Amino acid sequence: MQITFDADQQLFHLKNDQISYIMGIEKEKYLVHRYFGPALSSYHQVNALQLIDRGFNTNPDCSDRSFSLNTLPLETSTQGSLDYRIPNYQFRNKQGYRVTAFEYAGYQILPGKPKLTGLPSLSSENTQTLEITLEDRPQNLRMHLRYTLFEKLPVISRNVVYENLGTDAVYLEHAGSMMVDFPSANYDLLTLNGAHTNEANLSRQALHSGIQRIDSNRGTSSPQHLPFIALADKQANEDQGTVIGAQLIYSGNFVAQVEVEQYGSSRLQMGINPDTFEWKLAPNESFVTPEAVLNYSTTGLNGLSQTFHTLYQKHLVPTYWQNRPRPILLNTWEGNYFSFHEDELLSQAKEAKNLGIELFVLDDGWFAGRNDDTQALGDWQVNQEKLPEGINGLAEKIHNMG
Repeated sequence: MQITFDADQQLFHLKNDQISYIMGIEKEKYLVHRYFGPALSSYHQVNALQLIDRGFNTNPDCSDRSFSLNTLPLETSTQGSLDYRIPNYQFRNKQGYRVTAFEYAGYQILPGKPKLTGLPSLSSENTQTLEITLEDRPQNLRMHLRYTLFEKLPVISRNVVYENLGTDAVYLEHAGSMMVDFPSANYDLLTLNGAHTNEANLSRQALHSGIQRIDSNRGTSSPQHLPFIALADKQANEDQGTVIGAQLIYSGNFVAQVEVEQYGSSRLQMGINPDTFEWKLAPNESFVTPEAVLNYSTTGLNGLSQTFHTLYQKHLVPTYWQNRPRPILLNTWEGNYFSFHEDELLSQAKEAKNLGIELFVLDDGWFAGRNDDTQALGDWQVNQEKLPEGINGLAEKIHNMG
């Protein structure tokens, strides 16, 4: 496993035994995606960037009509930057302007991976992280794009840190975790959709021009659309073919989307749902996004699934539980619904203990005023008539049973 930077070619190469992920710096400003696929021993830019003079393209330098941000395969982008595809971030300053000018400013290669305080995230064991810094110097804004490589898995995890180093507050209107541009759109799009008690039904459809999107603004990731998306070769099945999967390690509002642009490339973007999001970023404050996982399989959907299973078992499940059987549990719901008192719960817990049950779960019905399905859900105040000593008192008595 290694992460390298070739100063002569201005290329970053993240590589282990299974995959390579390659990015370049163009015009000393723009971070450009070059390759994601099976491991390469070295990279010689045989897949050259397609720089073509196209009519009505947006060119940051009018003297070079072939260089357009609207067709360049970028690693991050925003509206107002001459790129009109779906963005990965958006700032608004105190004047209400949304134009930013982020440019490449440096990098560092870190052992392990930074901890995402307050967020669920993968562990740092057997990892290495590339952190690339971009700066908007006129507004003193900075972002850190993090790419973590896992030693024995075809996985790159990604997240972004947005920083305000200026003297005025700014507002983050969009804080994506990941964006990547692929040179082709010849994929099928896979999503997992459903409803309550009917989750994770596989949908497969061809990519087409425009934007295909799943999301949630329900406050949770939701059973309607899971925070997962995949691009599969047309012939890929359970056991063969290339599949690129992406999953957000986050249980709140999210968006996962793909745009096929006018010349046949595709952009994959994932993160917090911007439709219900705004974050005031005060001077010297930062915002850390949830972690997104990019997973590459050459052995179809089964290979993708096995990698996700291994990754989460070894790097997300708490160490204590990784190789232990889960405890047998008693859940209060089916035995009581909304009608119970602490004495009844303690009696049930005692009997459960005698039967060898190891875990007691207090389900719905403990909120103040929560006596049926029409009221008080999520009030978060304990019903003292049902639990005179609160949840802590009940928990202490059940723990004392062993």
